[in-house]
Amino acid sequence: MRLRTFILVLLLVTAALATWAAVAVEPSREVAPLPPEPSPQSVATVESDSEVVVSDHADVERTTPQVPPHGQAQKTKEVRFTLMGVAPERCHGVASLFRKDGIVETVPITGVDLALPVATDLRRVELAVSGYCVVEYRGPFESASTALAVSMLPAGEILVDVRDSSGYVLPGRTVYCFPQNERRRSPGELVKYRLTPWAVTDARGQAFITNVLPGEYKINTVGVAEWKDTTVTGVHVLEGTRASCVLTVPVLDPSTFGGFTLAADQVPFPSDVSKLRVEHYQFWTESGKPWPMYRIADSIRCIVLGGSGEVVRGRVQRRNSTGEVVASSRESEPIAVTVGAVRLVAPNWSDAIAK
Repeated sequence: MRLRTFILVLLLVTAALATWAAVAVEPSREVAPLPPEPSPQSVATVESDSEVVVSDHADVERTTPQVPPHGQAQKTKEVRFTLMGVAPERCHGVASLFRKDGIVETVPITGVDLALPVATDLRRVELAVSGYCVVEYRGPFESASTALAVSMLPAGEILVDVRDSSGYVLPGRTVYCFPQNERRRSPGELVKYRLTPWAVTDARGQAFITNVLPGEYKINTVGVAEWKDTTVTGVHVLEGTRASCVLTVPVLDPSTFGGFTLAADQVPFPSDVSKLRVEHYQFWTESGKPWPMYRIADSIRCIVLGGSGEVVRGRVQRRNSTGEVVASSRESEPIAVTVGAVRLVAPNWSDAIAK
């Protein structure tokens, strides 16, 4: 009996020694102690944008980000376009995101499937694929993700040569294209084709209007300074081809006007190149008559009508609706305009004094 007891004790000791040896060779690991149970008096709830956090210190605020369930990505609002009727190898272009603050972001289009992140500050999205009509999407942007299939229509282009009645080419002129004698269908309720594409003439007076749907159009350039409004009708556009036309813009009799030009980068007020007419500032004559100024390419141009040889003096100023000079604005030194001549001027500028 004693022998059996001795053997049993010996086996237990041997097992204990083997267990101790295995633990001894295993890397040591520190185990963080469990936090003490908070007392009801020391518990504070902190609300964050993501979730409610419980803190055991009332004076400490913590924010724990909301983590999506395992295997699920965090969802972002987006609009997904599938461009129908375009071969994938030909689907190249640009998506433009126009925001309410005036900022425009661009995203390259490299395939028929396009996903764009959206936000509530978007105004519209434009999809421009080479050789196809431009598509516009104007929302809604407040809802969850949207998927749209868009039928892309093949387009053509128009080359417009713009010159005045004296034969001079006219650079920096905006040329507009309007559909004539027909209504255009849209690819859906939420997306529309851009039916009035436009372009600006280059140094040679040429404008290339692209992404034009096949059909009949009228081409227009609005009156600017001494040049009058001009329209040409009956311009036919075919799919995959280039139509062409010439806009001959009538110009006023040189003996009936004079004026001046300013370098657009040397004026102390904004002159948005996308807007033809300069906002807020005008050329005010000494007699109190305002004459508008226009942004043309890299210059600002003002034309004053009068009798041949007449001299008109005034300043470039900002005035309110009652004709009073706006305080804290800038004004030019006096400028003299001689009817019969248009010259480049570079006046000095000073702070305007309200009168």
